[in-house]
Formats: sequence, structure tokens, C-alpha cells
Amino acid sequence: MQFADVSVAFTGLEYEYQILLNAFGRWCAWADMTIRVDKCHSFGMKKVLTTMKQIKPKLYINNVIVPAIEVNDAFIYLGRHFDFDMSDISHKDHIVDKTNTLLNLVTNLPLHPKNKLKIYHRYILSKISWDMTVTDISQTWYKNNVDNFVMSHIRSWFEIPISGTMEILTLDRSYYGLNLIKPSTRAFQLRTNFRKVLSQSSNKDIKKIHEITKQQCNIQYDQYKNSRDAVKAIKSNSKEHLNNLTTQGLVIKAIWSFSWKKVNKLWHKSLDRLPSNIYSFVLRYLNNTLANGTNTVKWGTSQTSSCLHCGENETLGHVVNSESREIYLETRLHFKNYSDKFVLSCGES
Repeated sequence: MQFADVSVAFTGLEYEYQILLNAFGRWCAWADMTIRVDKCHSFGMKKVLTTMKQIKPKLYINNVIVPAIEVNDAFIYLGRHFDFDMSDISHKDHIVDKTNTLLNLVTNLPLHPKNKLKIYHRYILSKISWDMTVTDISQTWYKNNVDNFVMSHIRSWFEIPISGTMEILTLDRSYYGLNLIKPSTRAFQLRTNFRKVLSQSSNKDIKKIHEITKQQCNIQYDQYKNSRDAVKAIKSNSKEHLNNLTTQGLVIKAIWSFSWKKVNKLWHKSLDRLPSNIYSFVLRYLNNTLANGTNTVKWGTSQTSSCLHCGENETLGHVVNSESREIYLETRLHFKNYSDKFVLSCGES
């Protein structure tokens, strides 16, 4: 089989393979093509008594031995890792290492957190998209092994404490989120696309492959018309999760209920203009994780939740509503024409 400049050959017997390689070598010489033996490798399996075992075949091209894959190691073909057990262990390690390396590079960059998020969406996710497409790795594995450390890095970018939910960031911008795409969501989206390509192929054999593989793990992908519907369903679950959060979902649910739809674009336009410290402050405000007295008592960093000024239980309103009520109400009255600045207050939320 040939794909671009990559060739692969397979036979049932080792001596037949050598005959095939001899013919391939002569054809490449006739076509004036050079074979890079140092970039080639061989992989073999043999039945020993009643079980199959991996072996290291001795094969030659132009009298040069082809490097054999070590036992229990994997080889890569068109971006996918293949090992004797077809376990995807090597590919999983590859995805984790690549993602973690790229995230560490971005974390160390002296950039605004919103720009780091753009790099994550446009570059890091694209670098692992092919790995997600060519493998059958489950969404559960991505949630347990990739989402966790990705969210950990993004937390550090936005200075969101471990107690703060990240679900608000995954919401669409129309719901005052940042449209954050988790690796598990992107993997689900790509697998759904892949299944649709199989089902809509003009090749009968490809369609047959889709029909044969409809069962088991592929059922979850085949239920959606397209990847957009799949992502919409995942984000709907995030919104439902926020509705079940009594404390952290309080502010964002109030904003959904009382804010004007016209304000939505103004909100993100103003948010993007903020310096990094205030930008992070706003996001922590949305999920109610600012260091007020109520939260610090929960976190075990304070003995009392009383406000230093009024003596009442210090809540989120004490942190963001420092202006007088009259100024706040006046700001609300002129809010429609207020485009240069954005005032946050939960005085009436």
C-alpha cells in the first residue's frame, strides 16, 4: 500500500516478504527513487505452539537489514501507533506527553491569559486532532487523563482556585462563557465527524465498514447528525450542571435571568480590553470564588466571615459593590449608552 511517500507491505510468511521487498527495491531503482532504510522498520508475529508472539524478522532491502521493532514496542503508520496487543497504550502516552509539553510552553509565555487560551484552541488542539481522529480511544479516557491536567493549566492562567468550577468557561459567549473546548469534547467532535464521513462515503466498502462497526462504542457517535449537534449536547450538560450548583452557579444564573441580550457583545468587548489581573477577577466573580469572608472560611484560610466594615457576613456583594447604591443605580439607568467601561455589581442580583 502506498500513501504519498510512505509504503507498507505485508505477507503471511517471512520469506514471501523478502521476495516482495526484493521486487520493491528493483522497482524503486528503475524509477530512480531512493529508499531510506534508516527510516524503515519491520514488525512480525508468529504462532508458537498455540499462541501468537511478536518476533523480530530479518529482512533486507538492497542488502541492508531493515531495523526490526523491539518486542512489546509499537510502530507508527500514518500517525497511529500499532503494537502487538492493539492496546493504544503507546498512543495514549504520546497524546499525554505532547499535550503536556505544549501546555508547559504556553504557561511559561508572558502573555495575557486570553491569548494563551487562543493558542490552546488554535494550536494545541490542532496538534492532537489527528491523534484523536485515527484512534478509538474513549471519551472517558480523555476526561480522566487529558482534561484534568489541561484544566489545571488553564486554572493557573486565569488564577481560578481549585474550588472554582470550570464549566462556566465552557459555555458559549452568548451565555457569558469563553467557549472553552475540552480535549474530551474535541475528541468526541472529531470521532462524530469521522463516523459521518464513513456513512456518507460514495464507496460501498467504506459504507459497509460503517454498518459493521455501528455497535459498541460507536453508538454514542452515530446518534448525532453532525459534530455541531454533539458539541451542543455536551455544552447543554455543562449548563445543566451549573443549574445544580447552589453557590458557584448563583451569579451566572442571575446574569442569565436579568441581563439584556443587547449587552452580551458589549460584555465580551469590554472583557477583552481588561488587563490580565482584572480579567481573572471578573472570571472568579462569575463562579463566586473571590476571596470574601464566606469563601475564606470554607477554604479554611480564615476564622471568621464577618465584614471588617459593617460586621455582617461578608459575601460576594461586599467585594464588588464598593460604590454607593445611588451611583450604582444611576449607572444602570445610563447603561445602554455606556460603552467605554463596564461596571460589575451584584447589589440587585
